[in-house]
Amino acid sequence: MDGESDMETASEAERVRLWLRDVIDRTGLTPTALARRAGLAPSTLNKFLNDDRVDHCLSVTTVGKIARASGQPLPIPAPGATEGARTVPVVGYVGAGATIYPMDDHPMGGGLEEAEAPPGIEPGQIIAVRVQGDSMAPTLQDGWLIYYSRSIVGVPHDCLGQLCVIKVADEGPTYVKFLYQGGKTGHFDLVGSAAQVMKDVPVEWAARVRWIKPA
Repeated sequence: MDGESDMETASEAERVRLWLRDVIDRTGLTPTALARRAGLAPSTLNKFLNDDRVDHCLSVTTVGKIARASGQPLPIPAPGATEGARTVPVVGYVGAGATIYPMDDHPMGGGLEEAEAPPGIEPGQIIAVRVQGDSMAPTLQDGWLIYYSRSIVGVPHDCLGQLCVIKVADEGPTYVKFLYQGGKTGHFDLVGSAAQVMKDVPVEWAARVRWIKPA
């Protein structure tokens, strides 16, 4: 039994290792850059990729962070997903204050749902979050899906004046808000659905909302 368990673990580790290499190829990031974007120690990914003696798999939380940071699908589909279907992972939910909370603390594929991919956009280029509650009404309603790309670096100019997913610098929260130029370089005004304004917020990255799907 122990031998079978070890074989299953090694097989899973190799599958995730192949997935991680594909993520690196698709994004053009180095393992160190990908680790930093995902909030991981660079040694975690470098050792997993390059040390053949490492036969244990990355944790579910680590894999979820990499998927969310790179905008790439998880290495296995969520339950109920149809093989070959154009789906994207729903990696979190939008709660009170338009804050995005990650959902990567479940068994791999067990707590994450898959959602229909937007028309005309390759599934590997986009991820989604689901609105929970009425804190963003009337702009966004409970149960709606918000799609965005997580391959964005910095704050593209076309984000200004648009509804965006916004990551606050220095390990701050992630919001869904309208983005406007702030009073100094690298700082922006974040405007909520009820016109609440967060002034001169330092922003690490921002990605325009690409598609909204009502429930």
